[in-house]
Amino acid sequence: MPKFSIVIPYRNRPIENVNRCLESIQNQTYQDFEIIFSDYGSVPEYQKAISEFISKIPQAKYIYNETRGMFWNRSEALNLGAEQARGEFLFFCDVDLILIPNFLEYYQSNLKETCSFVFPLWQLPKNFKRHHQILKSDNWEKLFKISKLDKITKGNFFISRKIFKQSRGFHPFFRVWGYEDLEFVRRVQEVYNIQLLEADAYSCPVFHQWHPAVGDDLPIAWRHLGYKIYQNRDFDVFSTKKKIVQLYKKENRPTLRYYLENKTKAIGNFQFQYPREYSFNLFYKKAFLLKENEFLIIHQEFSEIKKEGKSRLRKLASLVNLFLKRINISYRITDIQTHHEEFITSEDIEAFLFYFLLFQDRQFDYFFEKKQEEILLILTPIEIQK
Repeated sequence: MPKFSIVIPYRNRPIENVNRCLESIQNQTYQDFEIIFSDYGSVPEYQKAISEFISKIPQAKYIYNETRGMFWNRSEALNLGAEQARGEFLFFCDVDLILIPNFLEYYQSNLKETCSFVFPLWQLPKNFKRHHQILKSDNWEKLFKISKLDKITKGNFFISRKIFKQSRGFHPFFRVWGYEDLEFVRRVQEVYNIQLLEADAYSCPVFHQWHPAVGDDLPIAWRHLGYKIYQNRDFDVFSTKKKIVQLYKKENRPTLRYYLENKTKAIGNFQFQYPREYSFNLFYKKAFLLKENEFLIIHQEFSEIKKEGKSRLRKLASLVNLFLKRINISYRITDIQTHHEEFITSEDIEAFLFYFLLFQDRQFDYFFEKKQEEILLILTPIEIQK
C-alpha cells in the first residue's frame, strides 16, 4: 500500500498544463505514491493524448468515465478516483498545479489521520514560461515576487483514505464545480473532529498555472444556489437513489450513441417558443411521457425568440432590448402599448435544462452540447442503477 494516492480530476484541459503537473509529481524526492487520473468524459483527442502520456508513468492509473455530453461534475470525478485509490492518504490535486520536488517528502512525516492540510496557491502570471525552474530550484523568492498568493482555496488537500471512505466522499449534489470542497472539509471537521491545518505558503509552496478565468461556464444562479444549500445544510433535494460513484460506458449511454451516429444531423422534435413559460411546461410533460427507447431532441438556435411588433416604437424597443442583452444588462422593455416582447437566450435554456436534470425523480440519460447560441439536447429515460 503506497503512502499517498494523488487523485487528479480532469476534463478537456490544456495538455501542456497536464504534462507539467504530472512531471512535477514524477520529479518528487519521495516516491511512495500512486497517481489516479480521473478523466470525466474528455473528447477523444484529449483522451488519447492524456492516456498515452500516463501509460509511460509506472505509478499512474488512468480512469475514463464516458460522460461526454453530461455536465461536468468535479465531485463525481474525485469520488471515482478516490474509490480506485490504495494509499494511506489521499491528495486531491487539480491538474493546473505544479509541486516542488520535496512536496511529498515535506508532508509525509507530518500527516496524521486526525489532521488535514489545505494549501494557499501561488498564481503564476499569464506569460510565465520558466516552469522548469520550479522543478530544479529551491530559490522561490523571484517566483514569489511575480506571483499572486491566493489563500482562499480548499480544493486541494490531504485526507486520510479511511476517513474519506467513512464520510462517503464529496457530495454529488454539487454538480459542475463550487462548494463541493468546502462542504466536504466542513463535514469531516464536524463529524470526525479532523483538524484543518493551513500549509505554509513559503516553506513548501504550491504553484498554480495560469488559465482563463472560469465562472461564466456555470449555469445561471448555480453559484448562488450552491452557496445557499451549503450554508443551510439543505440536501433534501438530493436523490439518494443514484449511486454515489458511477462509471459510465458507451453501451449504457443511449443518447451518446445516438449523437455519435447522427451528430449535426440530429433533427429536433421539440422547440422552445414564445411564451417561454408555456414551452417550459410543455417540455416537462413531454419528457415524463417518454417511453423506453424514445428520444426527446432539441436542436435549436436561440439568437432571438420573440413576438414581433409592427409599430416604430415597438421596433425601437426591440433594438434597445438587443443592445441591453449584448452588454449583459438583464433589464428588458417588456411592455410597449400593451405589446409584449420576449427574449429567450441560450443561457436561459441551458439553465432550465440543467435544473430540470438536477431536480427530478425520473432517471434520464442525456447528451447536452452548446455551441455559441446553438443548443443540442438528446434525452431518453433509463432505469435507475442501484
